[in-house]
Amino acid sequence: MNLQSTHLNLPFSNDQEFKLLHTAIRLILPVLPALSASSPFLNGQPSGVKDIRLDFYNHNQKNIPEISGLVIPELVFSQSEYQEKILNKSYQAIQPYDPENLLQHEWLNSRGAIARFSRMAIEIRILDIQECPQMDLSIVCLIIETLKKLVAGEWADFNQQADFSELELAEIYQEAVVNGSEGILKNQKYLKLFGLKNNQKIAEKISIQAFWQHCFNQLDQDKSARKDLAPFKKSIQLILNSGCLAERILNNYSKDPSPEKIREIYQDLKICLDQGRAYV
Repeated sequence: MNLQSTHLNLPFSNDQEFKLLHTAIRLILPVLPALSASSPFLNGQPSGVKDIRLDFYNHNQKNIPEISGLVIPELVFSQSEYQEKILNKSYQAIQPYDPENLLQHEWLNSRGAIARFSRMAIEIRILDIQECPQMDLSIVCLIIETLKKLVAGEWADFNQQADFSELELAEIYQEAVVNGSEGILKNQKYLKLFGLKNNQKIAEKISIQAFWQHCFNQLDQDKSARKDLAPFKKSIQLILNSGCLAERILNNYSKDPSPEKIREIYQDLKICLDQGRAYV
C-alpha cells in the first residue's frame, strides 16, 4: 500500500550469475517504462511526460547524485566491484549527512536496479504499478522471459551486451520515460543487438512499442517461453497494441479533457482493481 511501483527481485548465486544477470538487466532497463508507465498526470493536468513518477525519480537525489547515478547502473562484474564502484561511493557521498552511519546499507542505492547481496538478488525498481495484479504480472513475465534469452546469450553474446555505457543506456531510458511506447530507438548498436534488421540492414530507428513487439514475437517462437507467457499473452498484447497504461489513460482523457474526466478515469481504474481486469 505504500508503494507506487512493482519491485521485481531476480536471484543469483555467485559472481558469474551476478555478472550475466546484471549486464542483461542494464540492457532492458531503459525500455521498461514503455511497458509500465502509468503516471501521466501532475497537478490535475497531463504532465507532458508518460511516466512523471520516474521523471521525479531522476532528480530526487540531486544533492547527492552518487546515490542514484544515471538510474541505469554502472557496468560491474562482481560483488566486490559493485561494492567499490557503487556502494562505497554512495556511502562516502552521504557521510557528511550521516555522522552515525545509519545509512551505510545497500538499500541507500536508488538506481533503477539495485543489487541486494543480503538476499542474493537484483531488484528492478522502476516499474509503475498497474491497474490490477494481472497486468503487473504480465509485464514481469515478459521481462523475465526476455532476460532468460539475454543471460543465455541466445540473442547476443556477453561481450556485445557489455558494450554499453550507462550514458548510452540513460539516453534510451529518458526517451521511454517521456514518450512511453511512442519513444523512438535510434541507437544502432542497441537495435543490432536485438536483431532489428530491415532487409538485412539495421533499422535506422524504431518505436519502443515495435521493439517490444519484436521481442515478444521472438519469445513466442520458443516453446518454453511461449508456455510461460501463455497465461499473460492477451494482457501483453493489449499493452503492445494499445500502449502502456499511461497512454490508455491519456487516450480516454483526450476525448473530454477536464477534471471530471480524470475523476471518471480513476473511478474506472478502481473498478479494474476490484475486478482484476485491464483498463482499455
